Amino acid sequence: NQSINQSINQSINQSTMRFRLDDLEVFFPYERMYLEQYQYMRSIKQALDAEGHALLEMPTGTGKTVCLLSLITSYQYANPSAGKLVYCTRTVPEMNAVMEELGTVLAYRAKELGCRNDDDDDDDGFTFQESRSPFFLFF
Repeated sequence: NQSINQSINQSINQSTMRFRLDDLEVFFPYERMYLEQYQYMRSIKQALDAEGHALLEMPTGTGKTVCLLSLITSYQYANPSAGKLVYCTRTVPEMNAVMEELGTVLAYRAKELGCRNDDDDDDDGFTFQESRSPFFLFF
């Protein structure tokens, strides 16, 4: 655990949560991250790099959704040919929460990259079109 903590501290810029996970720049829209979240994102990235599958589990309320969306959207941004994300939920309210979190993640990335959408009056700099790869969301 100590070597993982050192790796996290070396990878993360303390003023933001834009950090490097191996060779990937990850845009995480919150100021703090649990060690388990970092490990979760590392596992997802390893599965993506191996072009394999992963079954990951974390307790309720530990930030699985934001970790998955932050890592996947960052991976797709860096690797436009990486493919699609298929996200399934049981209910419409669950999907609405995922879409809200996706908006937070992509708005943070757009802000960090200095992207703006001149047609957007609320000045958050976010549009779904900024994602280079499509999302398929099922509910």
